[in-house]
Amino acid sequence: MDTPFDSIEHAKELVAALEYMPLAIVQAAAYINRARPCCSLRQYLDKLEEFSSKGMILDQDKERIGRAPAIEIPILSTWNISFDHLWQNRPSASDLLSLMSCADHQIIPDFLLRFSTEIIAGADDTNDTASQKDERHEMGLTRFSTHSTFGKDIRLLSDYALITASAETFDMAEPVQLATQAWLKTRGQLDRWRQEFVYRMDAVFPYQNDKNITWDLPRILLPHVLAIVAYIPAEKLHLTRWSNVAARAGRYALITGNHFDAKRLLEAALEAQKSLLGLAHDASFDTTGNLSTLYVKLKEELKLRDLWKQSLDNCLEVLGAEHPRTRMVMDFLMKVYYAQHRWDNA
Repeated sequence: MDTPFDSIEHAKELVAALEYMPLAIVQAAAYINRARPCCSLRQYLDKLEEFSSKGMILDQDKERIGRAPAIEIPILSTWNISFDHLWQNRPSASDLLSLMSCADHQIIPDFLLRFSTEIIAGADDTNDTASQKDERHEMGLTRFSTHSTFGKDIRLLSDYALITASAETFDMAEPVQLATQAWLKTRGQLDRWRQEFVYRMDAVFPYQNDKNITWDLPRILLPHVLAIVAYIPAEKLHLTRWSNVAARAGRYALITGNHFDAKRLLEAALEAQKSLLGLAHDASFDTTGNLSTLYVKLKEELKLRDLWKQSLDNCLEVLGAEHPRTRMVMDFLMKVYYAQHRWDNA
């Protein structure tokens, strides 16, 4: 056990080892205070030395994860010590932090985190097979559905300086988000948590024909959809849910005049729908219509023409020339050609 003199010396040594970085010092102090009497300053210094090499590995992963902010090795090391402690001693808090890291790092709504297995499984699953519905149940995190457990986990994450909590939302510092994603990636868990997050977004992001929709809900959720738009799931089921969310969010962005995000979301959604369903499918046709409206607003004539040309080619192949949808697409394309004075093509 440290004597008072040893504690002072070890405290000085620890602060120096953390390169006097306030964030790293706060994180180390939070851990030591929580772990007492099982962790002394000397023991924490030993842990810090043990994790320093892992911190360097995570630092090299920053670019691959896709985040830019510089994170110093001492900060990465202190966070890794906390992450490992949570993972081993409080799995529900570790899971909660993992899920939060997939969202935008600001204004994460609590209702997105509290869902139980039943709520997640209840998301639009009309066309899912029995095995797909079973998978949805397995993905749900029942640990988050208990109010007392959720509250304890939130307090623990706050005490560790990993999040800040308000009445109904939570924030993560962007470096915390990056470090958490890197921690998950080294354990092969990052895609699993992104898939879980996509399921939750699919459950809560409203459809455009939902008469009970208010503008507040999609406005709150849009930044969190944008946080996963660059994530392209490999498996068909996950890609389907992801494309549905992107299409709904893109429609909302279009309606509200957010053309930059609308383009990013709708183009990503259509690309996925094209590979999953083909352009003649109802969902793809709806996204094509929204993207067409956007291209008209942006005066992107070439993209507009190519969009309907690809749609027509697929409709002719799948539905035939006499199908009402094919004829509708022909009509749209003809109007585009006329508007662009391409008389020969029309």
